[in-house]
Amino acid sequence: MQKDILTGIIIASAVVLIVSVLLQKKDGGLGVTFGGGGGAYMKKRGAEKFVFYVTIVSAIIFVGTILLSLVLK
Repeated sequence: MQKDILTGIIIASAVVLIVSVLLQKKDGGLGVTFGGGGGAYMKKRGAEKFVFYVTIVSAIIFVGTILLSLVLK
C-alpha cells in the first residue's frame, strides 16, 4: 500500500516537473554564460516566478520520494 502511494507521488511530481521545465522561458542558456547575450539581467515576475518555484518544489518532492522509496525497500 505504501509503495503504491509513493509510486503515485513520484509519477505526479515527475509530470509536474517536466511540464514546469518546459514552460520556463528560453532566453538564456549557454550562450548567455559565455557573453553571447546582449540583454540586461531581468528579475522573474508574475507567472514566470511562480513556474520557477513550482519547478524547485516539484524537484525536491521528486528526489525526496525517490530516496524515501529506496530507504523503505
